[in-house]
Amino acid sequence: MDKTCALVLAAGDGKRMKSRHPKVLCEVLFKPMLSWVIDSCRLAEIEELCVVVAPD
Repeated sequence: MDKTCALVLAAGDGKRMKSRHPKVLCEVLFKPMLSWVIDSCRLAEIEELCVVVAPD
């Protein structure tokens, strides 16, 4: 059987949000946005996860 994979695009820099941090590290309900996405992938039983980040 094929593996279920997820590709998370996390290269936004947060300029429009006027943040000093990348967008995915901004907190929502006391947790970085990226953590919410990763947790959701785990709940969905995603077997492979690839996070695309900015080259900085």
